[in-house]
Amino acid sequence: TQNTVVGSIVTGGNLLPVTITAGKSLTLNGTNAVAANHGFDAPADNYTGLGNITLGGANAALIIQSVTPAKITLAGNIDGGGIITVNTDAAING
Repeated sequence: TQNTVVGSIVTGGNLLPVTITAGKSLTLNGTNAVAANHGFDAPADNYTGLGNITLGGANAALIIQSVTPAKITLAGNIDGGGIITVNTDAAING
């Protein structure tokens, strides 16, 4: 239960469901996910492994920051009450 920042989420098939608790945030910041010395290197803005996102109450925040003019696709649904902030130079399709 802490604020979390990730550049990509790639799971190889299984979707990772996420619940953001009240007062915490998940930031998708669009950077490369993992350094090459960890065995793989996911490209920036790849969230194909991210499943359903639940905003778990007041001030639960999903923050999407992208400087890449590419489409960010979320595989799951966004449910619950909270705050969604999008900072991007790309188009938002929803």
